[in-house]
Order: sequence, then structure tokens, then C-alpha cells
Amino acid sequence: MTLPRYPALVLTFAETLTATDAASIRQTFRCGVANYYSSWEVPQIAQTCPDNSTLLHVNSDRVILRVVRPDGTAASPGEPGHAVVTDLVNYVMPFINYLIGDQVIAGPPCPCGRGFPTLASIEGRGMEVIQTPEGARINGGVLGQYLAFVIGVIPYIVEYQAVQEVPDAVRLRVVPTACFTAEFAAKLRDELETFLGPGVSVNIEPVDRIPREPSGKRLIIKSHLAQE
Repeated sequence: MTLPRYPALVLTFAETLTATDAASIRQTFRCGVANYYSSWEVPQIAQTCPDNSTLLHVNSDRVILRVVRPDGTAASPGEPGHAVVTDLVNYVMPFINYLIGDQVIAGPPCPCGRGFPTLASIEGRGMEVIQTPEGARINGGVLGQYLAFVIGVIPYIVEYQAVQEVPDAVRLRVVPTACFTAEFAAKLRDELETFLGPGVSVNIEPVDRIPREPSGKRLIIKSHLAQE
């Protein structure tokens, strides 16, 4: 299928932009993809640099964003942490050092020269992680990178969702393409079990669609475990 005219850019928001989704969008619409980071409480937080798609610029004229470790100290570039925001333009209900509930990765200075603080990626809500018996915490960004660029799921899967209901098992819901086979499902299961480590079994569950949450979002990881 081709379009009479392709867009110059696709702007994504509201859901975590995984590597798999970004690659599919680029391939389908033959254009770049920009990630827009916002929230109901504090809108217009950051967006992809127009000259460097690997980083997002924080809109520091309207929000102060800090990336912190669990102990409250500043995370280093490349290190995941909690997003803490201070809204500079809300004069009715100020949010100061507000723990917004998202996991992000602090970025280095952008070579574009704009000088804004950066984020390397937005990993999603703090609750959207797989917890392994060995203590590892795997977020949607890491899972997406592994599925897309190590296992190579893009030709075989339209979308996916990892569901964890018990510590030692993960169910991967997948909406398959016509290329999906039982052999690929077995490979996907085996490689994902290796990635998650000892003591975690994986079940591949082909489905017609991934259920949306009441908010309308599709969670990359849906955990029913109590989070640390």
C-alpha cells in the first residue's frame, strides 16, 4: 500500500515510543519520527531535537526537569532515573519538585548547539517494568531494543505487550503478521527467557489485538506485581 503523499514528520505522544514502533513508523510513512513528552499536570516537557533524533530537548523556559536516583541524587547522562519537574508557567496550581511517576534517562549536551537540557529516552511509567527473581528491573525501552534489534521481531509482529502476574513468569502477547510462524515463536520464547535470566519462563500468546487501558493507552509492560 502506498499513500498519495507522505508526511514530512510523524509526531508521537501519550505512549512510550519503543524502537520497534519508531522503526515501523519510519518504514510505513517514509519519514522521520519525533517524540513529544507531555503530561496532564505539566504539559510540553520535551521533544525530539530536529537535528539529532537520539535526544529530546527539555523546554527549560517552561519547566525544570531533574532526573534523580531513588535516593534523590542527580542521575548521570545515560543513567535511568525518576523524572522530577517544576512547572514555571502554572500560576494557579504550582508543581514544585513534583515526582511525575515516569522513568527517563538523562542525556548529554546535544551537539546541535541549542543548549537545552536533554533526555536520552523516556522509558515510561515507573510501574511498567518486569521484575526478575534475581532483582533486575527491565523497562519498556530496554525490552523494545532487545526485541527489535537483537531478536528482530519487526517483520513478524505488529505490536506486543509483556504481562507479568507472578515473579517467575512473563506472558508476551503478540499481534502476529503473516510472516509469524511456530518456529519464530519458539525462537522468541527461548531468546527472551535467556534475556530475562534464570528462573523466568516465557509464554508467547498470539492475539488479535492488545487491549487498551481505560486511558486509551497500550502498555508495553503490564505488571501485576507490587513495585519496589
